[in-house]
Amino acid sequence: GDILSTSLGRTTTRPLEPPPAQPPQIAVSTPENSDMAELFRKLGLDKYTDLFLQQEIDLATFATLNDQDLRELGISTFGARKKMLLAIADLQQSRQKYFSP
Repeated sequence: GDILSTSLGRTTTRPLEPPPAQPPQIAVSTPENSDMAELFRKLGLDKYTDLFLQQEIDLATFATLNDQDLRELGISTFGARKKMLLAIADLQQSRQKYFSP
């Protein structure tokens, strides 16, 4: 009776897999959502994408956030906040160029 061979295939629970944090209908990809996902992927911060989607923060809203906002959202690591703030500054600059006459 080898324990490994008898227990393999019978376990139905996977303790390492967290339950979905949001209902599937929220995860519908809109252009804004995919832009956010793409931005976070480029920054190497894709683990934060779901947090921003859950908080209903799109790219336009993201561009208005400051350090305090990021802290309130639970972005506690300095490096992650710094990358986001630099991205926000870039977004604001490109938006100004785009909208200026």
